[in-house]
Amino acid sequence: MTDAPIHQIEFRWDPDYDLTGIAWSFESRTQFESWNTRLKKHAGVSARGRSAAAEAPSSAVYLTYPDGMAALILRSVDPRAMSPGNAVSGAGRGAGADRLHLVARALIGLSTTLTADIAMLIAASDPRGIFSRLPGQVGRGSPLQPMSFSHLIGNAAAPEDLEERARRAPGLAALLAAVLEDPARPVTMVLPPEEIRGPVASSRALALLWASRRILKPLLTDADGRPLDGWRAAFSTCEAPLTGGDGRTEPAVAFRDRGLEGPPLHEGPREVRPGDPAAPQGDLSAAAGLLAEAYAAFGDDAARLVRPVVQGCATLQDKILAVACSKEITEAIDPGRVPDARQPARVPGRGARWSPVPAPEPVPAAAGPAVGPRPEPVRAPSVPVPPRGDRHLVRLYQLLRETTAPAGTARIVDWVAARTARGAVLDREGFSSVLHVMEGERWFADRVAGLPDGTARMAALMEPLFAASFGDDALEDRLRRAHANGGLAPVIADALGVLAARLEPDRADWLAERCLGYALAQRAEDRTAPAGPAPAPPQESVVAAALLLPGRWLPGTAVGFLVWTWPALLAVLVVLRLA
Repeated sequence: MTDAPIHQIEFRWDPDYDLTGIAWSFESRTQFESWNTRLKKHAGVSARGRSAAAEAPSSAVYLTYPDGMAALILRSVDPRAMSPGNAVSGAGRGAGADRLHLVARALIGLSTTLTADIAMLIAASDPRGIFSRLPGQVGRGSPLQPMSFSHLIGNAAAPEDLEERARRAPGLAALLAAVLEDPARPVTMVLPPEEIRGPVASSRALALLWASRRILKPLLTDADGRPLDGWRAAFSTCEAPLTGGDGRTEPAVAFRDRGLEGPPLHEGPREVRPGDPAAPQGDLSAAAGLLAEAYAAFGDDAARLVRPVVQGCATLQDKILAVACSKEITEAIDPGRVPDARQPARVPGRGARWSPVPAPEPVPAAAGPAVGPRPEPVRAPSVPVPPRGDRHLVRLYQLLRETTAPAGTARIVDWVAARTARGAVLDREGFSSVLHVMEGERWFADRVAGLPDGTARMAALMEPLFAASFGDDALEDRLRRAHANGGLAPVIADALGVLAARLEPDRADWLAERCLGYALAQRAEDRTAPAGPAPAPPQESVVAAALLLPGRWLPGTAVGFLVWTWPALLAVLVVLRLA
């Protein structure tokens, strides 16, 4: 409901409560006191430890509550602010001048109206366009007026401006990885002190918050926009170092100039720095890096690229896996490009599909004024190449062994193809593990053969093994044994031909010389076992010979007569015996 009023509270220093509400727009004092109790502990940045956060000229805190309400607190240090009441008496009780200049204005409304995105846009705006009575220029007890959503959104910063800064903000991959690892656990990102001391409207913290919210929505919200996996919208652009307290009450994402200085109760926030690796090499690292690259390339539109990739995934881990292996995202970010003709051509990574284009003939320069050197072409950001010995490939084959549905089989095989196209390579341990899985499941030939374009998918499934530079004897032995036992499955035989066109030249030559012969149909006489000596008749015991003697010497009719009449003959013999 965008027509619901958005209320205000002005917080200033008080000798008894530090920062507390001195003016409000609520009609009921009871409502004001309830919200004052909730928010006053967040209205000021603690000055403990002489942290850079206490020197920040402005910052923002966004909080959500189980009753469906939300609050945005805009904090600032304003030496020109009106002197709050009781300032003189407070100064005599030890209040510092830094506390007298603290000002905070809270906006309170429904969380469906005052969303995290709207809160960020307001924090990035000029307060003179938002407030009719500026923060710090309100006396104690002065009435404030409720605000309308249309007024806020009409005077807030444009999303495009914040998006443009967010696309250039470094450190997004590390933040995304920390959130995706456990969305329910708070995250603290440590920024340099000079950045923490900057104004909120131009801060890197606000830019990273915007980018992370926009790109993570497809993974951490359902079709109706409700958060999943414990993901929360609360944030703070500037906080003092955490020295204790309850870690569960921390904002979902907070920015500080120092890490944790004391153990909090329960599990504390995960600490991350912009320069940290996104995560240990694996699914999470690949997904976070790819999402960050996608946002840098497409901004807010990157979410539309991610959404169809994760559609239908049941769990967060499935979504991370889908993003990490997404061929669509990879190709959209970094399509195949022709190397600069003025530089040596770079060898494309394994799986690259572009062909080298000859450099154009040099054209003599026309006479005229000298010009400066030609500027370097602007290149799209490159995607991190998976390391050699990519464990992710091994896991995909293990998942394929556990998946029997055709749709799941097709998806995993396509993920293998996408991962290979990005340069993933098996090491010796991974090669042995994948070969063991493939042999144990008869190379999944029956399942893959029934899929659309089964030959190409079978080639994609075999490519990581045949592209490796070791294990040649094991592969050739496997093909030789299959050839001797009736021939290769047709889908495997056809896939070998597709592989010959995909592999690098040296591997393709090896495949043609050593393996393609096994793909040819065998002749009928090759499949017929050679005639050998007749087997010796089994030895017959004396008892067996005696039992079989009547059947061998008597005619068949006589034997049949005895079989049917022996009960009557036995009865006659008994009567004669008794007589």
